[in-house]
Formats: sequence, C-alpha cells, structure tokens
Amino acid sequence: MSISPQEKSRKEEVVIAPEFAKRVQEKLDEKKLNMRQLAAKLHRQYDTIRKACKGVAFAGNSILPGICAELGLDLTEMEELITDEKHAHKGYFRGEDFVDRLLMDISDIFSELPRSDKKEILDDIRRRHEAHRGKSSN
Repeated sequence: MSISPQEKSRKEEVVIAPEFAKRVQEKLDEKKLNMRQLAAKLHRQYDTIRKACKGVAFAGNSILPGICAELGLDLTEMEELITDEKHAHKGYFRGEDFVDRLLMDISDIFSELPRSDKKEILDDIRRRHEAHRGKSSN
C-alpha cells in the first residue's frame, strides 16, 4: 500500500506547540466540533486551522482570536502560551540569532497566506534572486 505525498508530509510534521494543541483539542471535544467545522465557522482554510490546532504551526494573529472566541478560550492566556511555546521552540534552532528568529516569523506569516499569495511571493523572490545573481556576476 502506497502513502500519498500529503499523508507522508503529515506524518513528518513536528509538534511545536503541544500545550496549545492540547487545550484546543480539549475544547473541540467539549464542543463536539472537528477542525473542518471550526475552519468553516471561521471562514479559513482547513489546513491553516488544522496545523494550528495540531500544534504543528503557531496560530497567528489572523486566526487566534477566532479560535479563542469560537472555543471559549481566553485570548490573552493563549497569546502568552504561544509566546512561551515559540521561545521554547526557537531553542532548537542554531543558537538564538537574529536570522533564525526572522525566519521563524516569516514562516508563521507565510503559513497563513492563501496559496495564490504564496505563489506570487515566491515568484517575486525568484525574480529578485535571479536579478541579484545577474548583478553579482558582472
């Protein structure tokens, strides 16, 4: 039996916000909701909500208030929890230097964007990279 690329990538996901995920799952169970239903209620992409709820991505400011409101979680408490988990997670990167923190922030923001925006941004980065390489070789 073969595993689809999507299933394989999910198996390789690393939980970076375990306490957040635990609290969200408790509330989902309590309210008899699943992540698809939560995503629909919040008018957000399922995968964005799934990653945040599973703790494989940090819930950003664009989705956290909705998750908290829908599940009856205290927003301030959950923001503090995410901050603590971000700090704990960043310890796994090569030191605590500026570039690592910047890349984490970019990753958080990028994960919440719609696919079309991601493609546009990546295309722009590639164009800029090619232009830079062209200038460097002159």
